[in-house]
Amino acid sequence: MRVDLKDITIPERFLKSYPNEYKIANVSIDYENGEDIGKDIIVSASGMLIDGYIRYLVLLRKGCFSADVTIVPDEIKLVKNKATTYVFGKHHPNGKTYVWRMTKRTKHPENLEVGARVQVATQ
Repeated sequence: MRVDLKDITIPERFLKSYPNEYKIANVSIDYENGEDIGKDIIVSASGMLIDGYIRYLVLLRKGCFSADVTIVPDEIKLVKNKATTYVFGKHHPNGKTYVWRMTKRTKHPENLEVGARVQVATQ
């Protein structure tokens, strides 16, 4: 879904962080070359930035006013106030996006990368 960048609320934890300039430069180069700038910017249904702060910053620096984002339900929050990892996936390319939380039982999380095939447990 395309949203105006000005409508995305940036959490305090991002505002207080100092993004790696090397990462920003790499994403900027990809953007300038017309390449994919990596995974999506993730925004909650209420407009709060969840992930993709560097991509968000690059688009702002390049003068963009809007961006394609993935919207996730507001129920996805930090687990017990600890940072956690969420996996976003689709059963087929044009399908609905689903979200799973990685747990201590996740086998081989180091192998998880964009485009990987995974088996998930659902209720």
